[in-house]
Amino acid sequence: MTPIVYWRPGCGFCMRLMRGIEEAGLEIETRNIWEDPEAASFVRSVTGGNEIVPTVSL
Repeated sequence: MTPIVYWRPGCGFCMRLMRGIEEAGLEIETRNIWEDPEAASFVRSVTGGNEIVPTVSL
């Protein structure tokens, strides 16, 4: 199973996380919560109703 990183544009923490993952040579899927309503809904479901990013699903 490939980890999924939920992110949004302009999120410095998201960019830092994804850069570290790339440097480590790991494979991930990414979901932009501003463009993907299902992704935004998932993030809210696991963060108490907030859109906290980055959120990682393993």
